[in-house]
Amino acid sequence: MSDYTKLVDFQVKDALPTGDADKIVKGTEIETELDNIAIAIATKSNSASPTFTGTVTIPTLSLTTDLSVADGGTGASSLTDGGVLLGSGTGAITAMGVLADGEMIVGDGTTDPVAESGATLRTSIGVDAAGTDNSTDVTFAGTGTYISLSGQEITVDPITESDISDLGPYNNYSHPNHSGDVTSTGDGATVIANNAVTLAKMAEMATASLLGRSTAATGDPEVLSKATALALLNVEDGADVTDATNVNAAGALMDSEVDADIKTLSLPASTTISTFAATILDDATAGAVRTTIGAGVGDALTSGNLSQFAATTSAQLLALLSDETGTGKAVFATNPTLTGATLAGELAGADNTVSRVNLKDYGEVTNAIGSTGGGTQDIDVTAGNSVSATVDTSANTFTFSDPTASDEMCSFTLVLTNGGSQTVTWPASVDWPAATAPTLTAAGVDVLTFFTIDGGTIWHGAIAITASA
Repeated sequence: MSDYTKLVDFQVKDALPTGDADKIVKGTEIETELDNIAIAIATKSNSASPTFTGTVTIPTLSLTTDLSVADGGTGASSLTDGGVLLGSGTGAITAMGVLADGEMIVGDGTTDPVAESGATLRTSIGVDAAGTDNSTDVTFAGTGTYISLSGQEITVDPITESDISDLGPYNNYSHPNHSGDVTSTGDGATVIANNAVTLAKMAEMATASLLGRSTAATGDPEVLSKATALALLNVEDGADVTDATNVNAAGALMDSEVDADIKTLSLPASTTISTFAATILDDATAGAVRTTIGAGVGDALTSGNLSQFAATTSAQLLALLSDETGTGKAVFATNPTLTGATLAGELAGADNTVSRVNLKDYGEVTNAIGSTGGGTQDIDVTAGNSVSATVDTSANTFTFSDPTASDEMCSFTLVLTNGGSQTVTWPASVDWPAATAPTLTAAGVDVLTFFTIDGGTIWHGAIAITASA
């Protein structure tokens, strides 16, 4: 909120002599005064039924009527001092009168609570008057009355030894002491002595079973069968690592059957192996192996395929191929000469230079965006250097992304339909002729071209065709 303060005293100007430069009333002075008046008016509220926004600070507030409950008040001008307040929904809060001595507030679950006392209060809370019975008297039968109840009064009589003697012998119990596997102390507590329980006193077990536990987590011991015990130990039934028959039956070799250098294997009689393989294993030298398989040192495989070899990299094949250039499918030379190559898929140049190329019957991939739908629409150059789009729905902001590196020219052509039907905002990096973006056709096709030579820092844009049908 701002108060109006006059900055120029026009009466003082009127009193100045003719010809005095300060006598002239300037337009800027009038404009300043009018602006100050406008600000003061705009930040003040009307004296009648004003409307405020934001946080309003009121030092002192005087109301001409009670503030309603709905507005955070009580709806009443005054409340009874010491009275209990009762809510009435959105109506004004009412106050009960001050409670008299011995009164209590009692409700019935439906109407407003009331103050009650005396017999009315006792009836409401279910209590009899003092000195009257609330239930049948409680009495004790037999001799020796130690506690008596009469009405609401309980009488406790002293207990004497003669009264207790009426009960007969008392406190004559003696805890027995135990010996053997189970022992006890004078207070009767029993314990099982360490190392006292014999196996004969355990639960019986089946033949060929062990004591252990196969159930998950900690718990009581369990009787395990032979099969369960072998499974827990991961041991084969009848296994004997010192018995060559058992070891060989499992497909393994005894240590004595393999020499220190693991060069000569003495295979068990039960081992199944082809005669050809056995001959190779018996060959003492690499030369003997080549003789067995009919191969010489450095011989090339000239028939069949390479499926019998492990996975081989291109670099490894390069060292093996003698024809490193030519028209074959496997060409690994640094600068091979290709003759009549046909591509069956996409060729990715990975941003490398292709020189001295004659192109014939070529096309450019079109990034068909379709409807922009308003909002931000990115044109990714990697999706195609030919782009088509239709502006509709609402204002559209274009962005350009992924141009080639700086010092390489990157360009794309945009075929834009109905560009003038909505507000179109171009990237700030676009440099238009005369620094002015072209006016686009509201119902028709415009063709625009963009190119950059600095990696997208500046895009040079121009409109090539306007209002094409």
